[in-house]
Amino acid sequence: MSTPSLSPPPAPPRRHGTLILIAVFILGLIAGGGAMYGWAPRLHRPDHRHRDLATRMQKLLGLSDSQTQQFAAIVATLRQHYQQVHAQYEPRFKQLQDQESTDLQPYREQADNQIRAMLNPQQRAKFDQWLAQFRRHHPLPKPQAPAAPARGSSPPR
Repeated sequence: MSTPSLSPPPAPPRRHGTLILIAVFILGLIAGGGAMYGWAPRLHRPDHRHRDLATRMQKLLGLSDSQTQQFAAIVATLRQHYQQVHAQYEPRFKQLQDQESTDLQPYREQADNQIRAMLNPQQRAKFDQWLAQFRRHHPLPKPQAPAAPARGSSPPR
């Protein structure tokens, strides 16, 4: 009669778990990359978005093919109007952004100086280093030079 061994069964090798984890990670990368390469660029094409909207409305409202085409044409015309308005106001918008940046600059400097005043010298050095790095990665917009008037046009009054 032999006595059973009281030692625990051998542990499964840890290598299998690590390999499974790596395989899942790699498959996730492949799936994510495939989605970004094949699916995401289509979302940013205006023609795709409008076709998709027309298709969704066709399903939601039960539009006929003729109604779906009319819907898509209306949305395309609306998109053209949006582009025209955007083109008209974009220079003014950029000018306002530049003005905002210029107007806020004294307040930013005041806040930076108030922060520096409450820090000890070592903290101040680290803060200045962080601030320099932050400003390199997030530069303030530089004011743009005013656009030159078109030839033959008179200056605005």
